[in-house]
Amino acid sequence: MTDIYEKGSQAEQLALWTIRCAKRGPGAPFSVWMTAHQDHWRDLHAISTLFRDINWTVAEQRGIGLDIAPPGQVWTTLEERHLLRAAAAAQAEDDAILAELAATLSPHPALVPAIADAAAMLGAVLATHGYWLPKPESECSRLPGPALSVARRRSAVWDRADVMWP
Repeated sequence: MTDIYEKGSQAEQLALWTIRCAKRGPGAPFSVWMTAHQDHWRDLHAISTLFRDINWTVAEQRGIGLDIAPPGQVWTTLEERHLLRAAAAAQAEDDAILAELAATLSPHPALVPAIADAAAMLGAVLATHGYWLPKPESECSRLPGPALSVARRRSAVWDRADVMWP
């Protein structure tokens, strides 16, 4: 989910909704929407509570919490997209991207592990229930089929290239 108005997959919608429930108060009911997900609503509620606690800690550190929209908002914020990418990186076991995104979101170095762990737990809970987030963009250069023979003759560097076979 890179565009602020993009709807995203069902996994992205569920992850975003779980993150956004962090803006709700501790006594608020989880949602009627969760009746379709009764088998794993407790896991998602625990993750949402964890994000709420982290949001309060961030608010204490920098005066304002993470930029998380309420559950009914149409567009996504930059920090929500960072959290979604961090959860996707955790599912793809890409610790470097996960740590980088957690450091981007954290106002204090001591909060980086908490944000990274929360994103990793969100990714794990979603994967446990069959929801896989799209992998973060890779740095690999993609060469079309005819360019392979040209690149082979010009001694291209192949260590970071994906080969797409027909």
